[in-house]
Amino acid sequence: MTQFATALFDNDGCLIDSEHLHFQAIDAVTTEHGGGHISTHEWWEHCSGKGHKAIYTWLTGKTPRFGHAISENDFTRICLASYERLIDIGLLRIKPGMMEVCQRIQKTGIPMATVSNTLHDTVVKGFNSVGLLPYMQAIICPDDLPIGMLRKPSPAPWIYAARKLCGGSVKMTNVLAFEDSGAGVWSAYVARCRVHQIRYHLFESEKYVAPANPCAVTHSATPTQLLLAMDKLFPC
Repeated sequence: MTQFATALFDNDGCLIDSEHLHFQAIDAVTTEHGGGHISTHEWWEHCSGKGHKAIYTWLTGKTPRFGHAISENDFTRICLASYERLIDIGLLRIKPGMMEVCQRIQKTGIPMATVSNTLHDTVVKGFNSVGLLPYMQAIICPDDLPIGMLRKPSPAPWIYAARKLCGGSVKMTNVLAFEDSGAGVWSAYVARCRVHQIRYHLFESEKYVAPANPCAVTHSATPTQLLLAMDKLFPC
């Protein structure tokens, strides 16, 4: 019998290996509208784990003329459309090891959901592309949240998702959250989830290993480590 009431997953960079696709889409729009290229260092420092609103705010602070060239709504719309075109041509992949994780958790009978900063329809499109949709009992995105509720890195979406799946009496310490970015790990930790950090990324043909976050109870720097961690979290 599992110790957890539910398992919640971040989407981009955690369930699916999409960071490089979002980078490609956002960098192209930024460059076209006078914001200049985004370096990989800037991406991990200012963009990874953030929604388009936060990225747009950072870009306009960095290059004010960018904010005059394109609105936040148009920036978000064009970036997501570009990202979805990359999905359409088959470039999206599931994160190594994550299908096995979903299959392992599904066997326990506990519900699963994703808590994402990407809009709902885009997440569904990606999940359909890689075969993850049947594993999720809920998809919680900014456009699914109650009016006025902040998106991640606020802890509120994690709490909202857990209560949606398990009811208002669920103990957040019995919720297992999977995240990759530092901001995401922090938000799940503040929500009082047990956090497992996915630290490995394939980005611009280089393996990027994120720093271990002290807020995470456990972490994996390789797919092999992830599956070994699942043996401990969900023993057969």
